[in-house]
Amino acid sequence: MAAVAVKGRPAAEHPGGSLGRFLLAGLRRHERLAIPAQVDSDTLREMSFAEVLRQSVRAAEGWRALGLTSSDTLAVFCPHNHYLYPAFFGAILEGISVAIIKHSTPDELRRFLALIGPKAVLTEPAGLGVVRAALGAAGPGLLHVVAAATSPDSHALSVPDLMAKGAAADPETYRPGDVGDPTEHVAFLLFSSGSSGLPKMVHLSDYSFTMTLLCMRDWLLLPGDRMFITSQLSWATGLTFTLVCAIMGATRVYGWFGQDASRKDWLEIVQRVQVTAWFVPPAGLTMLAAKGARAAPALRSLRVLLTSGSGLHADAQRRLSALLDTPVVQWYGITEVGIIAADGLPARPGSSGRPAPGVHIRLVDADSGLDLVAPNAIGEIRVTSPAYMSGYHNNEIETSQCLDDHGFFRTGDLAYLDEDGYLYLVDRIKDQIKFENMGVAPAELEALLLSHPAVRDACVVGRPYPLRLVDVAAAFVVRQADAGDLTDAELGDIVADHLSYEKWLYGGVFFREEIPITPNGKPDRLHLREWIKTLPPLECSL
Repeated sequence: MAAVAVKGRPAAEHPGGSLGRFLLAGLRRHERLAIPAQVDSDTLREMSFAEVLRQSVRAAEGWRALGLTSSDTLAVFCPHNHYLYPAFFGAILEGISVAIIKHSTPDELRRFLALIGPKAVLTEPAGLGVVRAALGAAGPGLLHVVAAATSPDSHALSVPDLMAKGAAADPETYRPGDVGDPTEHVAFLLFSSGSSGLPKMVHLSDYSFTMTLLCMRDWLLLPGDRMFITSQLSWATGLTFTLVCAIMGATRVYGWFGQDASRKDWLEIVQRVQVTAWFVPPAGLTMLAAKGARAAPALRSLRVLLTSGSGLHADAQRRLSALLDTPVVQWYGITEVGIIAADGLPARPGSSGRPAPGVHIRLVDADSGLDLVAPNAIGEIRVTSPAYMSGYHNNEIETSQCLDDHGFFRTGDLAYLDEDGYLYLVDRIKDQIKFENMGVAPAELEALLLSHPAVRDACVVGRPYPLRLVDVAAAFVVRQADAGDLTDAELGDIVADHLSYEKWLYGGVFFREEIPITPNGKPDRLHLREWIKTLPPLECSL
């Protein structure tokens, strides 16, 4: 019997040359568009495509005047900012490798910068102090550029200062920097946690990232769209949507759906800017849904809500789409591989879609390592892709170990494929709960809990049970506003009525106001597991 494996349609042909050359062609193609290239969601400040092109080329020549070349690295430590993009695009045009760092403490940033060894840092005024606190005495040896109208001191350049050094550049005659072989040159360095261990820095070549953009270009985003980008630039989603808007001629509306998400009126922003497409992680969708009847009218301008990061169960996807009166479409990708699968319209609820162009997916039994041979069987996703990374930075061992004997990348994600080749995410291998050699997928329990009309959000983690040396399922649940007297016993009975005994909620049900989320919008299971450790040991009988 054949293994469960599916392939996407043939990938688009790579245009040749560097990522900077591809970006420049897109900016030139859209120079005369009447729509803005970018909009600040807070201030409504706009910038045209012509102005982005002009400023990006001047910034590129500015980086060149400062001595940065394709053999150098620029570290970007900056949230969405109106001055960020021309300087960032200019570095891409010049072929400078760009390492994008998430919000960090000085200690974290010190480790990241030591790993990267950049020649320059692009930050914001508030971030400049963090950079200098991280670098200490080493700081003055590094070129600092601040994404602001003026620099806070004489030891750093502002972005206008940077562009002034390339003021003579002409967008019509400018030629991008030479990167040599686009399959070898590193365009971006992004952090990824991978399937285990400490965060690793992923090398993405000019070739691989261009292939990701070609895939996204032919998906659901349309020329002229107003794409709301609320992911950090350091996330693969934020980076990808930022660049694909420039390539396609869509407006980039930027914000940050991060730690202040619950305090911002996102619905008002969408309505005011008339956003047509928005990427929101599943946790963000439940936050929007919690706003109730007010949400749908405010989202009337939207064509589609895109989501990724963790599998969204079919019932939850249908409910959210109906409640928000907007199609909700899932997709699946990871930093190391790019877009793996993407659904379309009309969406198939619960599915992340079919394999992306050029992608080959196999499912492998997580314990035996053998290929699965039947549809709907859960296994680890293994994948090959034209957008595959160049490797992990200074980590040949991890780079070699992430591929199996057939040359497929081990994603660490569990999923199944249906009879039509649609992919359904189940869980991360490391998030599985092991009960007497039986794997319990938290996502299965979460989907059942979310099917209850009084449950707004749910997250399931393992709780140690010392008497049997196993972990048992514990559920954290957020009630709907009109949940009434929903009890832990009622939810426990629902699980016991529908699922086998190893999946029962022996670890308890804990009601919360919100499920904590990580900076990239996923449920913070580690935080919940650490909280559970503070409880007395379980003494129930199984």
